[in-house]
Amino acid sequence: MLATRNSTSGDLTLFVANRDWKNAIPATLRLQGFSPAAQAQVDTLAADSPLAENSADHPEAIRPVTSSLAVSGNEIRYEFPKLSVTVITLKRR
Repeated sequence: MLATRNSTSGDLTLFVANRDWKNAIPATLRLQGFSPAAQAQVDTLAADSPLAENSADHPEAIRPVTSSLAVSGNEIRYEFPKLSVTVITLKRR
């Protein structure tokens, strides 16, 4: 996991890679020194197989998916899908 904070907006962005090709990884992330807004944006790029790829016949076999995530206090609970890269963007409260 990598975390970075935007010095202008104060947003906190988390980058998480799950390289496990069989299992999603449930996690609880505790934030210290940052008060997040109640909703976070989640952008995920995931595949069903390590050999998955986009092609001319299937140009969107792997594509980013955007969703939202409820944030409770300073804790985030999220299950990172198998074979995925996830970016969680938290706005400052």
